[in-house]
Amino acid sequence: MENNEFIKSENIPENKPKKPKGKLIFSLLISVFCLIIFAGGASLLTGEDKSFSESENRVLATMPHLSVSSLKDGTFMKDFETYLTDQFAFRDRIIGLKTSFDRILGKTESGGVYIGKDGYLFSVPIPFDEKKTEETADAISLFADSNSDSGIIFMMSPNSSYIYGEKLPDKLSLADQNYLIKDTENCIHSEKIDFVNLSEAFMAKKDEVQLFYKTDHHWTTRAAAIAFEELMKRWEKSTAEVKLEYFTVTDSFQGTLSSKSGVSSSSDIIEICVPQSEKITYVADFENGEKKKATLFDSSKLEQKNKYEVFTGGNYGKIVIDTTSSSKDTLLVIKDSYANCMLPMLTPFFAKIVVVDPRYTEEKLSVLTEENTFSHILFLYNLDTFLADTSLKEVLK
Repeated sequence: MENNEFIKSENIPENKPKKPKGKLIFSLLISVFCLIIFAGGASLLTGEDKSFSESENRVLATMPHLSVSSLKDGTFMKDFETYLTDQFAFRDRIIGLKTSFDRILGKTESGGVYIGKDGYLFSVPIPFDEKKTEETADAISLFADSNSDSGIIFMMSPNSSYIYGEKLPDKLSLADQNYLIKDTENCIHSEKIDFVNLSEAFMAKKDEVQLFYKTDHHWTTRAAAIAFEELMKRWEKSTAEVKLEYFTVTDSFQGTLSSKSGVSSSSDIIEICVPQSEKITYVADFENGEKKKATLFDSSKLEQKNKYEVFTGGNYGKIVIDTTSSSKDTLLVIKDSYANCMLPMLTPFFAKIVVVDPRYTEEKLSVLTEENTFSHILFLYNLDTFLADTSLKEVLK
């Protein structure tokens, strides 16, 4: 046998198997995670407690009071566990790392948020509870029948997962929100209510304007303007003499869906809309006279995480807006936070606007309507908020 029939193994370069790229990243993230855990534990012992998380937009737990009774009934340990979780240093980084782990493993949901395509994030939908919806709808119908002299509109918006369904993760199928809104409409029996389902109007405009933020659950100001035009049409109010002008106030908005999921790869712009109408000014009374402003915008909120609060400065139980409009019409708005960016658009058309967010007040709407006469009443909700709501029925009693 000739020598060249065999090649000695020692002459062959050794090819060690390469570690898969995913495993290398995973190992690196584990190492960073352990380092953060160690540093965070040390910081918890030496640092000061934080009262508020801007990234999560919520108040954080503080050190619970230790007592014999709280030890016996177990509330101290429960509250202390919440305190440790909330006050742990580098909490935001840990949430981001967990999301990175999940995405490496192919998961498309994090923190109750679907991670979609092209930077889109979507809320996991609230399930339709027929009994709960009927109870709220009955309360709305009774309220409408008691205020039959007012022009009453119930306007409901779908959420971004319906409008931008093609951006959802592959193979994810969600309930058709257009049909859910129709089911909600069918639960409302009062003939005094003009129900407006915005699904069709939004689908017709989705390729022309950005209707929902990628990183937040709210609609954009442009979507609110489409709803506003539909509203004015139903009330037979001409908008020809009022020009809506838009101004970009930030291009670095990362909203609640970004915070919940830990995904920060995208950002949004926020526009405010200022109606241009001669000699129309207004004063907004927040918190029962404690805070009056000649504007419905709060630019200081652009310096914080939740920049959507540039509209009205956040959520209030009641806002009373007095305008210099020549109109004698008055408006009651019963709403969730979707309405906040629409409110300035309404100011040229009403002498007085009272805005109620049932989630932040215990004032009964029957008392409000007894003390005030409203020519128009608007209910404005997005589908998820309405389905999750427990407060609307209470203030309507």
